[in-house]
Amino acid sequence: MMRICIYPIIMEEEERAPSGGGEGQKAKGGFNAKDNGKSPAISASTLTQVMLPSDCGEFHIVYGGTLMKLMDNASGMVAVRHCRSNVVTACVDALDFISPVALGSVVC
Repeated sequence: MMRICIYPIIMEEEERAPSGGGEGQKAKGGFNAKDNGKSPAISASTLTQVMLPSDCGEFHIVYGGTLMKLMDNASGMVAVRHCRSNVVTACVDALDFISPVALGSVVC
């Protein structure tokens, strides 16, 4: 079982001066759940990649860190789509590899 916690980066409302001086303009960042109202299924995505020799160790088994990176990239892409904001992976509580992934395997 794996749980990756990804949170939007919430930026405070700030004043930014445009180039050339003059009055500042307001810039807002962050995420407001009431504004989006999206279902998670709308943001779903599938990342597919073939495992190459550079992803493997001596015995042609894919490194766990490579698989973790792929999972993090896919979940981050979905989170950005859903939040429409910058996101960050805050933590990975647990990750259990049940069986090895071999060289040449297609990971979805």
